[in-house]
Amino acid sequence: MEDMVNKPPHYADIFTTKPAQCRAIARMLGFDPANIIKYTWRAGCKSKEKTVEDLQKAVNYLKDWQELYDILWEKDIGNYEAARAIFKQLEEPDIQKDPVAFRKWDIIRAILRDKGHSQEDASLFFTYILNSIDSLCVTLTGERLP
Repeated sequence: MEDMVNKPPHYADIFTTKPAQCRAIARMLGFDPANIIKYTWRAGCKSKEKTVEDLQKAVNYLKDWQELYDILWEKDIGNYEAARAIFKQLEEPDIQKDPVAFRKWDIIRAILRDKGHSQEDASLFFTYILNSIDSLCVTLTGERLP
């Protein structure tokens, strides 16, 4: 029987080597980046409609984070170093063998690279993550985000 409280299947380990729970990384970060990771991680584990909804939620938190970025610029909100240490245990998935795991890994990697970008580079940072989430949607559903 599935444990929907402690180990829900939609947060199952998505990486085959040295698996980590989604919350192990997400809990170290601020609200918005943690939710982007959470909704990206579980995308594709439910119906197509829920997959699109989860990725739309990730984009919503990305936009919120972007709005706050000017205020938070150069502030280390959350424990990125701890989150990076956990993430480093995950081996980069092969995009050819597992494109879904690779795209999720790449989004998390991009978020964890955030280290006080110049305000000019911040726009590129957020655009990259948005495009990566859209690419994940195409990989999972065959369609771009609405």
